Amino acid sequence: MHKFPLPDEAGLERLIEQAFNQQFLPVQDQLNRIEERLLHKIKSQKPVNKLNKLPWWIVLLLAGGFATAAWWAGELYRNGLKTETEVKQLELNEQNVENQFDNQIRNNADTQKRDYENDHSPVIYQRESF
Repeated sequence: MHKFPLPDEAGLERLIEQAFNQQFLPVQDQLNRIEERLLHKIKSQKPVNKLNKLPWWIVLLLAGGFATAAWWAGELYRNGLKTETEVKQLELNEQNVENQFDNQIRNNADTQKRDYENDHSPVIYQRESF
């Protein structure tokens, strides 16, 4: 193995104490200098208040959601809650109005077609013979 003399307990204690004493002072000086630098930096910096932590788009989404909910609630309050029969009746009325509108458009198209045919009929262009 090796041929180094092994220290006894007292010798080992002395070696550890010497190593500790030699290392303690420079390390403590370095720590003191680091602490002074940090304190100086902290004193020189102004405190920053971080009040605005939420992104702006979250605030806009929340405001839009509240506005939509308020509008919807206002409509329900103004119109009152409708039953299923009222909803079906409204749908039937809408269908009747659409059918009437379609019929009116067809009638207008037919009358326009007849008027056009009467204006350009061949009878107008015939010569009268006596």
